[in-house]
Amino acid sequence: MRMSFALGLVVALGCGGGPKTGTWTAADHGKAERTIDKWTAADEDKYIGLTCTNVVAPDHTLRCPILVKLGFTADGCRAQLGDWRTDATSDAKRRAFRLLVAGLSSADSCEQVEATLRIVAMSIQEDTRKQATAAGCAMRDDNARDLTAERAAARRGAKDTHFADTASSAAEPIEVCGVKGELGWLTRMQCADGSRPFGDDVDRAHDARKGSMMGTGTGPCGAAPLDHYTVQCPEKSYEVYMDMYMCGPGEQLAPAL
Repeated sequence: MRMSFALGLVVALGCGGGPKTGTWTAADHGKAERTIDKWTAADEDKYIGLTCTNVVAPDHTLRCPILVKLGFTADGCRAQLGDWRTDATSDAKRRAFRLLVAGLSSADSCEQVEATLRIVAMSIQEDTRKQATAAGCAMRDDNARDLTAERAAARRGAKDTHFADTASSAAEPIEVCGVKGELGWLTRMQCADGSRPFGDDVDRAHDARKGSMMGTGTGPCGAAPLDHYTVQCPEKSYEVYMDMYMCGPGEQLAPAL
């Protein structure tokens, strides 16, 4: 399953940008003929092309590490943006997509690339909050589900001690709060023989992450982005799907690890 537009931003910004590669001369696209609210499909095509010209370096690599986390490849840039345009089915999502390509097409540093991504993420988050409020969902400003203490204690996988205790899926993921919650769960779990594949090494646990996807579960808050991990145990390989947006009292989505 390909990574969605909104989910790509969650993953990229959550992992951080990584080393910067200096500045460059941005692609020249002349004076804009109209504002993004009045763009046509032809304008979107133009800025998709300009974005890929701008963020791919002459040696055919992406200029900024955060673009890799966003799901881009030098060869697949246009296809990725085309997929994200297809994902942008609402007016709010379409505007966010246009903000993305308008900003990336004129960025001349990794700092500007990251600034663009944060602006777009804020636009998406505001739209998400409006939809959640209308649906009666309790959500925080950072898009985490605001759980009661009782619901937090009953999160799927909360009482597990072994990877075999709960079979997770896109519809029924392990529920935690933040990347810290994901890595804490993974390092705590045991294989059938009592061994712990990651010990206390959160970096090794993070390296087991295979990608991200949109969950298929239902509820007043809708589906959430999930992280997918593959864990190797002596008895078998476990596919673990985790929803890190289930936060209880006193928990934060993005505290320091």
